[in-house]
Amino acid sequence: MDKIPNDIQEVLLDYLICKIQEISERKFSSPWIKGIEFKVWDAINDQEISNLVSADEAAFLRTASRATNSWITLDSGLSSEGEIIVIPISEWKKKYLT
Repeated sequence: MDKIPNDIQEVLLDYLICKIQEISERKFSSPWIKGIEFKVWDAINDQEISNLVSADEAAFLRTASRATNSWITLDSGLSSEGEIIVIPISEWKKKYLT
């Protein structure tokens, strides 16, 4: 696959962030509940029907993640509120899914 231009990657990453926030707001009335990135990841990668995301949402989120080779997570670090960050899929799978 050819490398996606940076401006397109930025749009896709913004989509991932906005969509996860939208799902969190819609389902949990919070802009980013703790662990929403894991719930959405599971929902878009599980073959079973999820009540968290629609089939179309899952397809778009999977495509955006694959195209950017990234996922979105909350890095609480030293902050109590945390910061939304983009991480490579390889790091996501190694660090967060083991």
